[in-house]
Amino acid sequence: MSYKIKISPTAHEDICGIYDYVLKDGESIALNQVDEIYEALSNLSEFPLIGKELSSYVARKTDYRYIVIRKLYLAFYKIEIDEIKVLRIFRKDVDYLAKLRLK
Repeated sequence: MSYKIKISPTAHEDICGIYDYVLKDGESIALNQVDEIYEALSNLSEFPLIGKELSSYVARKTDYRYIVIRKLYLAFYKIEIDEIKVLRIFRKDVDYLAKLRLK
């Protein structure tokens, strides 16, 4: 089964923020990183279970899953009936549990 990928407005803002931050290193580098993020997210369409369950990492029950992208970013998503909802994308060094309100 192939899932539809739905990227939340907040996740789009996260990607734009990543682009803006990396832009200081050059436009081609920033575009490349954004392309790699979208490519990783598109892989979820065919392999939604590739991400780890966040509840195995935190003491709180949650249906969030996450994937690591380029060893720099974490993309958090939920599997719905026929779609993958990408909710947030953070750098690994951000307190993402607080931002996801899981702390």
